[in-house]
Amino acid sequence: MNPYDVIRHVHRIGSPITGTVIDRTAVELSHGIPSGYATLATASDFRAILPYDYLADDCSTFTPDLIPNVGDQIETVVFNFAYDTLYLSAKPSDLEVSTIQEWQAFYAYIDTLTIGREITGVVEQARPFGLFVNIGSPYLGLIDVGHTSFNRGHPLPFDNDAWPKVGQEIRCVIGYIRLHNRQIGLGWIPDPAKPESTDTVPFYDFDVDSVVYIPRDEISPGAIEVQIQGINGLVWVLPEQLQKGSIKHSRFDEKLHDYIRQIHGAFAEHRDLTLDEWEDDFRRDENPEREIAIWSHAADVYVQFTADEPSFARRLDIYRCIVTCMATRPDSIWSILEPQVLDRAEAQRVVDRFYGKDA
Repeated sequence: MNPYDVIRHVHRIGSPITGTVIDRTAVELSHGIPSGYATLATASDFRAILPYDYLADDCSTFTPDLIPNVGDQIETVVFNFAYDTLYLSAKPSDLEVSTIQEWQAFYAYIDTLTIGREITGVVEQARPFGLFVNIGSPYLGLIDVGHTSFNRGHPLPFDNDAWPKVGQEIRCVIGYIRLHNRQIGLGWIPDPAKPESTDTVPFYDFDVDSVVYIPRDEISPGAIEVQIQGINGLVWVLPEQLQKGSIKHSRFDEKLHDYIRQIHGAFAEHRDLTLDEWEDDFRRDENPEREIAIWSHAADVYVQFTADEPSFARRLDIYRCIVTCMATRPDSIWSILEPQVLDRAEAQRVVDRFYGKDA
């Protein structure tokens, strides 16, 4: 069953569930965060686990004494579902009656919504990862740059300056429900605009330290689009000419760590990076939240296409397709992408899914 459908309709986030501990792993601490989990027998048909970092509201207050013993019956609430496993929480704040009621009110509201309905809203905030939109509901709407594959709208422009402005009324479509954030996922419906010229593209020549314009069909395979300080707009470069920048941000909170763990797990066989190395790379980015959102979307697409794929060569090609999508725009994909195993139609389905088209 689709994980989203499980927490949308079967085991809703914040819903109480009682379980008996039938097994537990050893606890380990990494950067002050406990890892490990207890397995619970519950009334659910799915496997259920209680991660140790969901035993305390603050990981700094965690002690091994909080870990329940085998045979203990404990009260929990649902907080996620993935890989046919129900993830439970015993954090005191999650078990409060007021928190449970807040989740019940949210689900009651979203049950009244129709996916695909066009609405208007007013931009309230612009963040690196997208736009918060007031749609006249108790919950904010969000146009997320990383979720174009299922928001039923158009991707926001790569140039943030071209986004709708705060206070501007815009057209949107209800695309999906952001369950964990209690937000309404929106797709953007832009006003009609003249198409950009596709004859030439800007390429940054490091030898002469300037931008040159070259025919689109002359872009080298593997080239990527980047923002270079002091240059307006995106330019094409060869990735081997780039150097890693310095770390610009402090370590992320647990919410962002959850996304990084998902990304790390999805791409482990293709990118030989530890969890800490993934985080450090994001910390070098000017807009790490936006970059994490894009990679999280990429991981979702990759898992969708590889979940039942036994061939490493085909999984690698799917990975190549997704990374190429992340590095360029839809109109440039086939100037760069050269699948090795997938045929053109198979690769196009991956590309379409990444860019939000039906696959």
